[in-house]
Amino acid sequence: MTKKNQTDNFLKLSWDNLNEWAGSSVVTRGEKYHKQGRVSGLAKSGDNSIVAWVKGGERYATKVKMNRGGLPESICTCPYTYECKHGVATVLAYLEHLKKNIPVPKAEKRDERLMLVDDKFNTDETEDDDISTSGKSDNIELFLKDQSKDGLISLVNDLRIKYPEVDRYLRDRRSFNSGKMDSRIKHIQKQIEEATKEPGWQNHWDGQGFTPDFSEIRDNMTTLLDEGHADDVLSLGRKLMAAGTELVETSDDEGETAFEIERCMSVVIRALKESSLDPVEKLKFAVESLIEDEYSIFKLFAEYIDSGHHVDVWNEVADIMLARLENLPVNSTEPGLSRYKRDQISNWAITALDKSGRDKEIIPLCEKEAPITDSYSRLVKRLIEKRLYDDAEKWIREGNNSTGNSMPGIASALRGQLLDIRVKQKNHQAVAVLKVYEYVYYPSIKAYQECKLASEKSKDWEKVRTCIHKYLENGKLPWKQREWPLPQPDIDFTEPRFGRDYPMAQELISIAILEKNPEKVLFWYDKCSDRRFGFGGNYDEVADAIKTYAPERAFDIWKTRAERLIDLTKPKAYEEAVVFLKKAKKLMSEINKLDKWNVYINSLRKTHAAKRRLMEILDRMDRKPIVNE
Repeated sequence: MTKKNQTDNFLKLSWDNLNEWAGSSVVTRGEKYHKQGRVSGLAKSGDNSIVAWVKGGERYATKVKMNRGGLPESICTCPYTYECKHGVATVLAYLEHLKKNIPVPKAEKRDERLMLVDDKFNTDETEDDDISTSGKSDNIELFLKDQSKDGLISLVNDLRIKYPEVDRYLRDRRSFNSGKMDSRIKHIQKQIEEATKEPGWQNHWDGQGFTPDFSEIRDNMTTLLDEGHADDVLSLGRKLMAAGTELVETSDDEGETAFEIERCMSVVIRALKESSLDPVEKLKFAVESLIEDEYSIFKLFAEYIDSGHHVDVWNEVADIMLARLENLPVNSTEPGLSRYKRDQISNWAITALDKSGRDKEIIPLCEKEAPITDSYSRLVKRLIEKRLYDDAEKWIREGNNSTGNSMPGIASALRGQLLDIRVKQKNHQAVAVLKVYEYVYYPSIKAYQECKLASEKSKDWEKVRTCIHKYLENGKLPWKQREWPLPQPDIDFTEPRFGRDYPMAQELISIAILEKNPEKVLFWYDKCSDRRFGFGGNYDEVADAIKTYAPERAFDIWKTRAERLIDLTKPKAYEEAVVFLKKAKKLMSEINKLDKWNVYINSLRKTHAAKRRLMEILDRMDRKPIVNE
């Protein structure tokens, strides 16, 4: 390597740097491209970047430079554009040239590759720019305006020949525009039937799929609407919405079919606005569309609802929604979807009551509906807003008892509302009790820290901490222990649906890590290891926590994790294994036991010598520059 080359910033790159830059899977593919000799025409430009041609599905121009952070940055004419395998292959080819002292020529100022990647960068920067897009549109419009009638006919005929779908579209428009009103409506009805006949589907593994096309339906409905036939278009919209809902229900895609139908809704909403329906019927149509919308296809109707309607209109809609509720069967064992729909109707009834100034009817309605649809949180929210805290607490207790086993999410939300009340009341002890209750129900480090914070305000943390630890060890609820320093919970405790094994060693390990108690971390880790299913937590966190207290045990944990990953015989698993091996090596170096490390790594190499990819990855562990290998 020449002295001139030694100032090149690319020289410092290690495999770890490449993985940090592009990700291990991209680096692996880029390395393969380099070894296959797919990089050609390597050159260096004036800004110390490198350019090359890389052969992939096509021949791509690739440019790479070093950033201030010591990592590469690349841009490529491939579909991925940035940080791609072609960029990695270019870097590796360049480093090989440096290592072997192969001269790298300078790129010409007008080098085709530099121009191509600059064009790609500028295209990516401006493709979403409204000004640029509108400018292009204006240019096409000016071009068309400059054409003569014969020129336009010739242009359209060329498009018909080149694109059969254009020919079909024009024939359809001619047939539609020349027909009588009845036949035109029947034509759109037939289009709706045809478009909703076959469900959409997508197979993202092979890129195959089918999405129904509603563009002609949308265009034809717009044409009728422009001609003043809003009522007919609204009627067609009803049919489209019903058939579209069934189609989405049977489609197997990721929303493409729903999106196609949703795009038609702007036409339906415009028809609704221009129709002869009275204001109440219009608002009712929009509200019921949202109530019946199970797949978020009709959400554009919310904009119409929010556009402003007279109080008298909302008053009548409130009565309509209340009447619908009265006609529904009151049965708490109804299937979930029916309960959800009832809840939707009652929500809209409440909205309409609110908009029409009938707020006194809202809380009684919420009280009536809460036991039917488990909508306790909605009721409690209203009661808290009115500062009716005693009533709110009564319904919180009833809701917690009713939903604790069957719907723990609702019960948790109610406890959260009770907590809000206690915070407003500045009742620190009651807040601490609820935090402990929640920790017992959903143990987590975050919940444990919240227990600590709340109990410190009431100056009870040490005793509360002792009770929590005893609970985790033997399962006795903290507030039922003799040492418990706080009042009893305001609400009955409902046992979690899933049974628990005590001691809850993994929770105790997490707390010991948080409290920096390596002795307890190791104690409870060993308790887990003695169990049938072993330890199911984060081994890396355990090893990090005990590495100073028990370095040999930390070393054993890291190498065991690495060996289990290596046994999977997958390149990605090898990359993950090296992370643990690096930590093990660093630890052995810190305690002056590199001899033990060397014995271990040599044994590992001997055992897995046939795994060529693993050997390559192990060779890169020392973070040495690639050119020094």
